[in-house]
Amino acid sequence: MSKEPIGKVERWFWKLGYRFVDKHSDLGRAIRSRLVKRNEWSLPFLSPLLTHACVVFDYFDPQIDCLFLGSSHTMRGFAPTAWKKLRAWNAGFSNGDLKMSYMTYLTLRNRWSRGGDQCVVLSDDVFMHSNFNELTSFFARSVILTQFTDYHFDVNLRITPFLRWVKCALAHTRHEGIAQDKIQACGFEPFPKDALPLPGREHGYDHFKTYAFAPKMLVWLARLKAVVEADGRRLIFLRYPVYPDYAAVFAEEAAKGKDIWANYAPYYKGCIHLDYFNYPLDESMIADADHLSEHGAYAFSQLLETEFIKILHA
Repeated sequence: MSKEPIGKVERWFWKLGYRFVDKHSDLGRAIRSRLVKRNEWSLPFLSPLLTHACVVFDYFDPQIDCLFLGSSHTMRGFAPTAWKKLRAWNAGFSNGDLKMSYMTYLTLRNRWSRGGDQCVVLSDDVFMHSNFNELTSFFARSVILTQFTDYHFDVNLRITPFLRWVKCALAHTRHEGIAQDKIQACGFEPFPKDALPLPGREHGYDHFKTYAFAPKMLVWLARLKAVVEADGRRLIFLRYPVYPDYAAVFAEEAAKGKDIWANYAPYYKGCIHLDYFNYPLDESMIADADHLSEHGAYAFSQLLETEFIKILHA
């Protein structure tokens, strides 16, 4: 396999053309993320992403009570094996957005055996109203989803080389096989132990900037809510715990009249909302400003099971 889908000469060409487009438009963002900015497309880099997707879709447990969707807060913050009385599946993705969550649910919903009380749990993230994965430098996640779901790109500019590359890489990953411990984790991917913690307050301000972005991704939340409810399942919003300095940023801005979650308010109606944003964490539970450590994820998941037993058996 080649080291990356786009060659140096073509990348040089797009760098020149990038000067003549609106850099904030969808087209401009697509050119920058796919054809100007150097992304790591080596097999060692993509292999963990492909393995995670294989676990989520190829080994899905149809007998679960709860399906967890969303971003890395879900993927790294919820451990299904921590539950002893209920069964759950983690289908969150790093830098996952609302469109990815919707497409994931559409794929898994009919494989999910119906019966009893069931719920879909979506991470309630400050950036989800505007985060559009396929236009970011993390768009490999969206490309990978095309191999498992009906995911389609809104901006198709030069996406074919990446689709071909991922298809080939996925065949290699499946040929090599998926480690049993990955399968048994049910989609949970703990935060890397060697990652350096991010400054909480600085990272909080970085995420709060999305307050000013157009909430164009909420259309996918509306579609997700509609199909979940049509299936007779409950949609639950879950706000994961974060580092106190990170949470303080949002408290400060809220005091100024800025509410980052205001865009989501209409979608909470008729749904259960679990807010653990300010839940007290000890140092061992924290991986970085807004992610739980492996120990933290297991401890938090155990706490959640008690809550979900009450919800489902009410």
